[in-house]
Amino acid sequence: MIDKEQILYLERLARIELDETQRALFRKELSRILEYMERLSQVDSTTPVHAAFSQPLGLRTDEEQPSLDRESLLSGSPGATEDCMTVPRAVQ
Repeated sequence: MIDKEQILYLERLARIELDETQRALFRKELSRILEYMERLSQVDSTTPVHAAFSQPLGLRTDEEQPSLDRESLLSGSPGATEDCMTVPRAVQ
């Protein structure tokens, strides 16, 4: 749990002034956040997640589709060479 001295220290760092009610609320909320972060740090993040739990329901699955025809794509570009197209510079 965060103590009052730590809250006062954070007030000085943030250059804010809190009244006692705000300090109590801030202390409670910050303590809850830190407890939650502690719980998250204990989660085993190296174990693979089963596919049923990793993809939200209702989304399509990725399916392989043919790409655009290179010749027809390059024929519509004014600065095209045999392998690529030239576009205006975007970054100076």
